[in-house]
Order: sequence, then C-alpha cells, then structure tokens
Amino acid sequence: MNYDNLEGLAQALFEESGDALFLFNPETDQILDVNGKVQRLTGFPLRDLLGMPLTQLFHFEAPENLQNFRRAALDSRTFHSQEGYFLRTVQEGVWIPVNLTVARLHVKPTTLGLATVRDVRKQREAGTQLKRTEAELRRVLASVSDCLWSGEVTPDGKCVFRYFSPVVERITGYPPAYFLAGIQRWWSVVHPNDQPVWENAIVRLRAGRPGQAEYRMIRPDGTVRWVRDSVLVSPGADGRSFLLDGVVTDITERKLAQEALHESEERFKHFMDNSPAIAWMKDEQGRYVYASQRFEHYFHLPLADWRGRTDFDVWPKEVAKQFRDNDLAVLAVGKALEVLETIPDGAGSPHSWRVIRFPLQDSAGRKFVGGVAVDVSGQERRP
Repeated sequence: MNYDNLEGLAQALFEESGDALFLFNPETDQILDVNGKVQRLTGFPLRDLLGMPLTQLFHFEAPENLQNFRRAALDSRTFHSQEGYFLRTVQEGVWIPVNLTVARLHVKPTTLGLATVRDVRKQREAGTQLKRTEAELRRVLASVSDCLWSGEVTPDGKCVFRYFSPVVERITGYPPAYFLAGIQRWWSVVHPNDQPVWENAIVRLRAGRPGQAEYRMIRPDGTVRWVRDSVLVSPGADGRSFLLDGVVTDITERKLAQEALHESEERFKHFMDNSPAIAWMKDEQGRYVYASQRFEHYFHLPLADWRGRTDFDVWPKEVAKQFRDNDLAVLAVGKALEVLETIPDGAGSPHSWRVIRFPLQDSAGRKFVGGVAVDVSGQERRP
C-alpha cells in the first residue's frame, strides 16, 4: 500500500530492516503491511498475514503483557518489552521468543501502529546457558568443603568483601549476605582471644602481602570452630588497590586431634617420667630417639646428648655389642624379648637389669625397638 510519507528511503528501510516490522491499524488491530523479515520468521505468506489481527500472532506470557501492548497502540507512548512475548509461526506449537516495540506513526490519512519484533532466540539460549553455568558453579561451590571468598583493599586502605561461597554458612553459621554488609561482621564472630591474630592478618593484606592465619570463630549457637584463612593478593587495575582471593578451611577436627595428641603425649611423658623403670626407643639403625627422664637421670646424660647416637657412641664396646645383638634379635623375630643385662650406672659400677625389648612400627612403616628396664641388682644380693 502507498502513503505519501512511505516512499523512497523509508520504504527501503522498511523492507530491508533486520527486524520484523508490522504496520497495523491501532483501532482494529488488523495487519496492514509487513516486511520480508516477518514472512521469513513466521513462515506465513503475505496473503495470510494481511488483515489478520496482530495480537493473534503473539503469545503473551502474562495478562499485563497484552494490556501493555494494547495501551501502547492506542496512545502516543512508545512501548518496549524485553521478555514475555512469543511470535507465532506457521508450524503448529512453535513460538519464537521476541522483543517487542510498539509505536504510533502519525501519518496521513490516518495514524498507524508500528510493531518492531526482534528474534531473541540466540540471546535467550545464551541466557539459558549462562543460568545453567551459574547453577553448576553454585552446585560445585556448595559441594566444596572450603569457603572461597574475594574482596578488595581500596586505595584508601579499606578492606571490602565482594563474595563468599555458600559454604561460609556451613562453617560460620551465617549466610554470605551477612558478611557482605561489612568487614566488621567477620571481626565480630572471631573469638575474642584470636582477634589480634586476625587483625594482624588484615594489616598484612592492606600492605599488599599475602598470608595465612589460623583462628577460632564462634557460631550463633555458641560452638567454636577453628579455621585456616589463606589469602592471595594481586594488584588492582588502578594500580592503587589490591584484589584479595581467599580460602577459609575448617580445621577444627585437625586442631582437636592435635590437642588430643598433645594431651596424650603429655600424659605419656608424665607416666614415663614417674615410672620406677627406665625406658628408651631406638630406630632400626640403633640410634636413640627417646629416653625417659629417669633414664637420663640414672645415666647422667640428657636426651639431647642421647638422641641420634648409637650404643657404641655412649657405652663400653662389650656393653654396646650386648645391646645391639638383643635389638637385632627383637627386629628379627618381631616380638618382645626379656633378658638380664649388665649395665654400668653413671659412676661406672655394673648393675643387673631386667630388660624387656619389643618391636615398634610407625604409620610410615619405619621400625623401632622400644625398651623398659628395672634395676634388679639389689634383688640378686638378697639371700
């Protein structure tokens, strides 16, 4: 159809536009003209499109979408929708997601409506793929036992948190949003006795130095968790700020195990130091690795001087050979051996000792010989 103001360049732009264009009567909703893009996009021939109600070609996801469309066609405001509109095609049940713009054209002899339709299938698919990727990333981050976080030291020296992975709630009891409100939120859940440790770590970060700190955090229910906070620092794009990338690891179980081990070692040391027997341990090469306090006291040689030395370094040759032969016998048979041995005291006087040697092995598979002994010289002198 011909209108005085739809000639020349305007007509060429209408036909060659990369968008699908519909001229329609805003009062009756009837399609008056379309460009070639409409036919290619929908598959409908021109004869079927002309006279068809424009709204019949669209699916409106929400009732207000149709209302917004009709309102824009009847007043002078331009309407543009980003989503919620689908263009019908000649294939039954096949609809194309589109962006829709509706404007009124004040031309003679009557005002027309212009609907501009843009195929957004690629953008929609890219958005869908992005959502899938984000969902997968969230799933992975939620499954990792460590909390990942990022932040920034601004040019004026302020530390700002930018991101926390969901695992932060599992460790601290607080959701990520709680800490994004300000760095003081993190400080507030650090155990009061460990706040100086955390504050020193922040000082290093403000100076652009990476670091690692271990401290306790108090959960909302009052329970305490140990964490290791490891942070890498990189320069910001402006050259005056620092970017922070951190990993918070819950090390509570390790700390508890270390404390239990330390307590066990302390109990063992207390027991052995107060035992009437002397005790020692040697590695497979016969080097001393442990001696009880009573052992050190009786033979007048501190552990620091025993450790790493063999019997041949500290005893007369015949005594050292006796000890080494018995150690090798224990290692060979793999079971305890009880013997009487003559051992000189710190003054060099010989004493008879009842000795039990037994094999040991650590978690790495290294072999040792342990020994405990009681001085039975007095018993031998009794009638």
